[in-house]
Amino acid sequence: MLDGTIPYEAQEKYLNIILSETDRLTNLTSNLLELNSFNGDNVLLDITTFNICETIVQTVNTLEGTAAKKEISFVLDYNTQKELLVEADESKIHQVLYNLIDNAVKFSHNNSEIKISLRKKGAKVFVSVKDSGIEFVMIRVGYRGYGTGVLVLDDQFENNIKGAKAAGLKVGAYFFSQALNEAEAREEAAFMLKYLSKYSLDFPVAYDMENFDPNNLRRSLDEIHAVEHAADEKKHDLLNVLAKAFMTPIEREDILQLSQNIDEVTDKIEDVLLRIYYNDIKSIQPDSLALAQVVIRCCEAVKTMMAEFSDFKHSKSLHEHIVRINTMEEEADRLFIDSMYHLHTSCKDPLTVIAWREIYSYLEKCADACEHVANVVESIVMKNS
Repeated sequence: MLDGTIPYEAQEKYLNIILSETDRLTNLTSNLLELNSFNGDNVLLDITTFNICETIVQTVNTLEGTAAKKEISFVLDYNTQKELLVEADESKIHQVLYNLIDNAVKFSHNNSEIKISLRKKGAKVFVSVKDSGIEFVMIRVGYRGYGTGVLVLDDQFENNIKGAKAAGLKVGAYFFSQALNEAEAREEAAFMLKYLSKYSLDFPVAYDMENFDPNNLRRSLDEIHAVEHAADEKKHDLLNVLAKAFMTPIEREDILQLSQNIDEVTDKIEDVLLRIYYNDIKSIQPDSLALAQVVIRCCEAVKTMMAEFSDFKHSKSLHEHIVRINTMEEEADRLFIDSMYHLHTSCKDPLTVIAWREIYSYLEKCADACEHVANVVESIVMKNS
């Protein structure tokens, strides 16, 4: 603001965005501290009366910079006046809206439109976030989880399917299966019929078959250790070349830091599998798969970024790769928080909670390690520009 980048007439708007984000992150931190005091029957809510329209506008303003990079526009479709008072936990509603709209921005195509609708029906207010390019959704009904073999209904199934239908989307459904025999497969099919019978679907029911085999863990551990060892050898080869080089293209300290951070990525990935192994995990929790997918995408992005980094002075896309990795790390943080909350409120076995808390933590550290690499690359580029 001091240098005039933001015009005077827009300064109040951006100051409000900063204040809103500060409040949101403060509340998010407080919620993390409260997680251990939550259980399925005791969720702490701070009910107040607030204007939901204003909350939506604040959230859109916060994300408009990210949306502008992809040339995404927002359309606020209100069938009511600009003020609609609701009674709810404002900070939690704000966080839900932020997550929904943020994900819509991330997964929308460039030069597209995100429509946010608000309507009142009786004593309830319905908010929908719809990307103009999304035509259908596949909604998870439930899963067989936590090593007990118990069938669990997804706690957001009802909200998700009702919200999708209200938004006019075509709907399909799936079940995360870990059935070991025909009897368990039939049990899962009956479970699906029970909860889907009152809904009409546009697509067939799908099964996501989990192929995790704990008997192969030892072999997988040997394979990942071989990869980690090969990475160590590459780092040692680099250090030997560095020690003998008379001149280097960038500072020696930067090369050393970058190699250590890349090595940290392989170390943390091995750490995840080690904890799955020594905690004797027999089945994979569904939430961990979403987090693992983000880690995979982070690693792929690091590989692409490093290919661009070899000619960083002429690269036109290096900065974009750095930002992409930072964004995915933030996505991993949100998934980590959601996974930990779900674990602590759904799982009653303390040993399972302890084991998966550790595994989730190391999955999140994998994404952190990728971001550390991106941060070092960014620092090197800045120093050598």
